[in-house]
Amino acid sequence: MSISNTHVNYSELWYTPPEWLEWVENTIGKDYFDPCPQDWDEKLDFCGLDEVWPSSFYVNHPGARGNAQPWWSKSTDELIGHGLDGALVWCAFNCEQLRHLHPSPFRMPGWLVMPEDRIGFYWGGPDIIVNEKAVEKGAEPKWRLHGEQAKSPGNWTVFWTNKAPAPTPSVSVVVRTC
Repeated sequence: MSISNTHVNYSELWYTPPEWLEWVENTIGKDYFDPCPQDWDEKLDFCGLDEVWPSSFYVNHPGARGNAQPWWSKSTDELIGHGLDGALVWCAFNCEQLRHLHPSPFRMPGWLVMPEDRIGFYWGGPDIIVNEKAVEKGAEPKWRLHGEQAKSPGNWTVFWTNKAPAPTPSVSVVVRTC
């Protein structure tokens, strides 16, 4: 399968499952700021990169190509702006993301939280047919439905936090960084 076919229905509209949002709350507090909220509306012209963040925040950034570093830079700048007293949970929906971030989360004081099983993020976009080319050739349509949990996520999600992590909702490896 070519890479163009692999990413033909790629989208950044995947939302964190409720049990992991509860873990975020238990780790950094209930009053955290989400600069990339699930209920974001383009018409509101809101971009978390342009906002000043309070001292506690969770970032599951839009997953478009090249988006990780700008969101990571903003996250670390805000953390430094709060004198490192702030609280951050970063969702790297693909563990490969970690090797491209600067400064590296491996060189910052915190914890990596790595669920043993892949996390089923929720589809936040509209109902879409994910096999359009096959349908054109007569196949039955396969649908991705709004609010449906992914059955087989393609990436291994890893979280990084600068606060001691709460117990996780699934078996996870927790590693101290820096």
